[in-house]
Amino acid sequence: MLNKVEAYFTKELKEKAGILVVLTLLLLVPQYSWRLFFLLLLIASLLPRDVHRGKIKLMVSLPFSKGDVFWISYAFLITIIVITQIIGGAFFNISLSGIGWDILGTLIFSSAYFGIAMISVSLGFGNFGIPFLVLIADSFFGAIGNNWEFTYNLFRSPSGLNPYRMISPIYQGNRFAAFVFAAALLITAYILFERKGTSK
Repeated sequence: MLNKVEAYFTKELKEKAGILVVLTLLLLVPQYSWRLFFLLLLIASLLPRDVHRGKIKLMVSLPFSKGDVFWISYAFLITIIVITQIIGGAFFNISLSGIGWDILGTLIFSSAYFGIAMISVSLGFGNFGIPFLVLIADSFFGAIGNNWEFTYNLFRSPSGLNPYRMISPIYQGNRFAAFVFAAALLITAYILFERKGTSK
């Protein structure tokens, strides 16, 4: 399995070196809303783009299965995220606990939108347009009632009346609920990819 991971990582770094360098540098930007947009660009440029462009049939041959491609691509995304957050946190003198909390939030967001992008391409839509529209909707619906006080406690609900805000990948009003929602999107994406991901 380690050989497969190494081979896939090497392939991605060779084929997408330019865009990966640019987006990796942009991900060091501490401003939250911009970082989310750059994360979406990164997600859309990985496996979702390969599926959208019909390259996946060449990839899901020995030694890779469809499951390998999905989860190793996800691991590649997570690796970039963790590295950039650690570097960015150190550069901007953020505490270790702050970096860890930021990484958790970013992983939840990235897992959800990797799932959304893969669902989109597996159903025959684009790798960026649909996820971007979902991002706008997520931002809008999660912002309803944003002047109401809420808490990040794992199991308590915010005092406001916007239940969507709790599971929103952007706002994560309840980190546990947002994590469960992101995991559900990711698993749904995997199932659809297994069934339809090479249809183009």
